[in-house]
Amino acid sequence: MVGPASLEQGRRVPDRWEGFPLRSFVADLLTSDRSVEAQVVSEDGERVFDVTGIPAMRSDAVLLVITDASERERRWRAEREFVDNAAHELRTPLAAITSAIERLQAGARDVPEKRDRFLGHIQHESQRLNRLASSLLVLARAQTREEHPRAEPIPVRELLEDVALGLELNPGVELELDCPRGIVVRTNRELLEHALVNLASNAARHTDRG
Repeated sequence: MVGPASLEQGRRVPDRWEGFPLRSFVADLLTSDRSVEAQVVSEDGERVFDVTGIPAMRSDAVLLVITDASERERRWRAEREFVDNAAHELRTPLAAITSAIERLQAGARDVPEKRDRFLGHIQHESQRLNRLASSLLVLARAQTREEHPRAEPIPVRELLEDVALGLELNPGVELELDCPRGIVVRTNRELLEHALVNLASNAARHTDRG
């Protein structure tokens, strides 16, 4: 039997292990003619184990193999979260581009001022979409450890000004940027900008005044 220290060979099988009815699982194997598999999650949710029981097959012994699958589950969970987050992030610029196109088709293209404004939105959101795709690619490669994110000196004030230009504020809301020039951080610009845009966009969306 391969497993954690609490299930050493020769020890009596406990009634329950990590909340799983282990003794009844073993008992069923004594009368079964096929292997049985189960997955056990620790009570704190931090550990995951694959449990495989191989039946007695006309003997008085069964084989119980317990494999720690925690790292595999963490990777799978991270991949699922990555895909969900990517879909969520891509939806925002795509919706903005679609909305601008619909406004143009509805007549805004015939008014030079409105046409230029919506074309500007499309250009800005297209650039944002491109940066987002690049950021997701960097994150995917970093997650699989194919490469580390590239770090470079980033002037913070200039980055914040770029982020501020892309915000759509509700009526009556003002944005004040308070950051001395000369502050520089060494990081990946695409990832930092992506994080800041998320924070600022959410703040702008949910701020009604002030």
